[in-house]
Amino acid sequence: MSESQKQEQSTHTHLSTDHTSKASHLFLVRLWADEVEGQEAWSGKVQHVLSGEVRPFSDWSMLASALRALLPDDAPEATKAEAGVALPEAPRGT
Repeated sequence: MSESQKQEQSTHTHLSTDHTSKASHLFLVRLWADEVEGQEAWSGKVQHVLSGEVRPFSDWSMLASALRALLPDDAPEATKAEAGVALPEAPRGT
């Protein structure tokens, strides 16, 4: 096993897999780069895995809004507020 594989495996073992005491929600986020007026712009879609509902987004604030909208109505308000945390700037193309 390579050193990078050992490090990745170590990282995964530190992630908590005990979700029995908390409600959790599973999302699939897909990102792609579009060219808009000669500039690279990131777009994507987020899907709530259990319901299958999909929301498109074209900037980070729209992603946060989509996540909040996809949370069930009975989700605690704290969870919805956490979905609006500041995200890092969009990745830069290489």
